[in-house]
Amino acid sequence: MFDNRSGGRPVGRSAPRAGGAPIGHGPAPELLFAYGMLQSPDVQQLLLGRTVDGVPDHLPGFVRTVTTIEDAGLVAASRSARHPVAVLSVEGDTSVPGTVYRLTPADLATLDARSAPEVHRVRLPLASGLTAWTYVDRHYRPAPPRSPHPRTFPAAA
Repeated sequence: MFDNRSGGRPVGRSAPRAGGAPIGHGPAPELLFAYGMLQSPDVQQLLLGRTVDGVPDHLPGFVRTVTTIEDAGLVAASRSARHPVAVLSVEGDTSVPGTVYRLTPADLATLDARSAPEVHRVRLPLASGLTAWTYVDRHYRPAPPRSPHPRTFPAAA
């Protein structure tokens, strides 16, 4: 299991990097929640040059729909031009199942460069309590943070 307080490291063990070496010095790892083609080892190999381990989680408040991508390399690696995209749900109790991965900032930049124009990357809370980057429908915009000091307005005269 990953823990935000531990810098996204799995709790209770040293996290391996590609090749089995623990992540030590260098850029802090980032958490990424994937619910589609990035869960495929073939796609991970194509995009990141390695496969990565992750843990199951859910993205609450969203549902999965489908979009068509045109990147020939991704289509070949995933064996489909149709890929899931998370959209904000108008229903009550919904979530999108997926996997949380620990990636480097360079990995995220690589994924951003290859992401479909129908999605954009945002940081969202997951069902586990972790907060992770994920790619969602490009029309979704998170609500602005609430002020710790609510405004009070004078009573009408």
